[in-house]
Amino acid sequence: MFDANANRAREGLRVAEDVARLIACDEALAVKLKELRHRLTELCSSVVGEGLLIAERNSQADLGRSAAFDSKKKSKDIRDLVRRNMRRSEEACRVLEETSGLVDGDIGGGFKELRFEMYDMEKLLLERF
Repeated sequence: MFDANANRAREGLRVAEDVARLIACDEALAVKLKELRHRLTELCSSVVGEGLLIAERNSQADLGRSAAFDSKKKSKDIRDLVRRNMRRSEEACRVLEETSGLVDGDIGGGFKELRFEMYDMEKLLLERF
């Protein structure tokens, strides 16, 4: 569960980062999103080492692979694409906040801080369109 949500949060941030860099042409915002993604990766690794996450990953048996879990909705425009991916990251970060508390009760605050920064980044990026 931790690995899946860490990946989901990073993936959503990467989409937003590419939109900021390649579509909005906003270097400062792209850099902020990249830094946020890297901080998320570091925080995740501090909870559970990256090697352990990958070693325990079983993507072949993941129920999320099936068509039943696929979203049939596609993004309508760039604003919708940004909104969907930032919300994906924010929600995944909330799961990381909750589940990290099972390993280290103090580390959840780091994920909470990141989540609130994601809210700010979402607003800033949406204002570009």
